[in-house]
Amino acid sequence: MEFPEQLPRKETFLVGRVGKPKGIKGHFYINTFTETPGNYLDTPYIYLAHKSQKVANRYKVIDLEITLTGSYLILLEGFYSREDLERIKGLDVLLPLEMLPEISEEDNFYLFEVIGYEVIDTVEGHIGTITNILEIPGNPIAEVKHPDGFTFLLPLTEHFLPRINRNKKQAYTNLPEGFVDAYRKEN
Repeated sequence: MEFPEQLPRKETFLVGRVGKPKGIKGHFYINTFTETPGNYLDTPYIYLAHKSQKVANRYKVIDLEITLTGSYLILLEGFYSREDLERIKGLDVLLPLEMLPEISEEDNFYLFEVIGYEVIDTVEGHIGTITNILEIPGNPIAEVKHPDGFTFLLPLTEHFLPRINRNKKQAYTNLPEGFVDAYRKEN
C-alpha cells in the first residue's frame, strides 16, 4: 500500500485524536475512536489534520506501544519533545480509507458513511438529512438537518437507528414522541 505525503480528508477515516504527551522524548497518547485501534495502527505512517483542514499530512511512525491499560502511545518522526507535541495536540489521527475492511452486512456501517443519508422516522416520515457525525468515544451522534431548517442530534445506537439501507442511502428510526419537536422549540 502506498502512503502519499498528503491525502484529501475525504479519502481518510478518523482513528482518534492526538492526546497528551508522555515523558520528554516525544511519545504521545492517541485518544482512539475505534473499538479495535490495533487493527489499524500497526502501520508505517499516519496522517494528521485539524478538523477544519481538507487535506491531511503524512507522518512516519517511529514507535508504537500499547500500555498495560490498553492505551496507545506513539512516537512520530520529527516530534521529539513536549514542545513539538504542543503543535499537534488535538489534531485528528487519520488513515487511508483503503485500510478499512469491506462491510458485508446491510445494517452495519462506518460512521462517516451515513453523512448525507436521509433519516426516515416510522411515524413522521422524512425528518432530515445527516450532515455530520460527532465522534464522541462510545457514543457517536449524528447531526441531522430538518427540512424546516433546524438541526437536531440523533444518537447512533441500535435503539435510535435500528436499520439503514445503504443502497437507498436512508437511515430508519422510531423516535419517541416529541423528540424532534424539542429541538424545533429551541430555534
